[in-house]
Amino acid sequence: MSQAVQPKSIKPKTDTPPAASATAGASNVATQEEDELTMVKLIILVVAIVLSSVLSAAAAMYVLGPMVLVPAIVAQMPEGGSAEGEDTEEKGDAEAHGNSVGMNLELEEFTVNLKPDPTRRGNQYLRAKIAMSIKVPPEQDCAALAEHEAPAEGGGGGHGGGAPAGDPMEACSKKFNSHMSRYVPSIRDIVNTALMSRTSGTLASSDGQEALKDDVREEVNHLIASDGYEVIRVNFSDFIVQY
Repeated sequence: MSQAVQPKSIKPKTDTPPAASATAGASNVATQEEDELTMVKLIILVVAIVLSSVLSAAAAMYVLGPMVLVPAIVAQMPEGGSAEGEDTEEKGDAEAHGNSVGMNLELEEFTVNLKPDPTRRGNQYLRAKIAMSIKVPPEQDCAALAEHEAPAEGGGGGHGGGAPAGDPMEACSKKFNSHMSRYVPSIRDIVNTALMSRTSGTLASSDGQEALKDDVREEVNHLIASDGYEVIRVNFSDFIVQY
């Protein structure tokens, strides 16, 4: 009889020993942790560099600001500050145009027919009073004369001492008006011509009235400049346009 043969035990075949596999896994985890740690260190280093730069710039501004920036800004400002600089400039303009307001020349009332306005029916005419402030040579400036004469009068006393024989200001004004009287007819002609060349619509606006003043001032200055006179302003009063 044949004898039964026991089968041989079959062992599973493995490519890698268990110990080697565990070692490889541990190595991969260690490498990943090392990479993450390196990245964290790099981020911390970058943040530290940025903070250091910001703090250094702030420290430089704190130290150099009062020493460099403030003097540079002050050097660009007008002398004495902006407000005082503006006041000085305004005073300079006033001095350039003369401190005196000038002598006043009043003309009799004007009543003139205006240029026909196509937007309105009928005729329109203007009624106005005109006065001019005229700058005169220093020796004829009545205001300056009054300032020089005031101290000689002894400080304004005299309720019972009698009035002075003559008022220098009044005498000076009369002399000015007498001298200007020879110009008055020509000045009135200039004003009449300027008024009659304008329509009621033109004179209804402030710009139109200012343009009228400029034209009159320019023409009158041509007339009186030879005597050292200059029209500073042209003033209208009772300026009424009637239809």
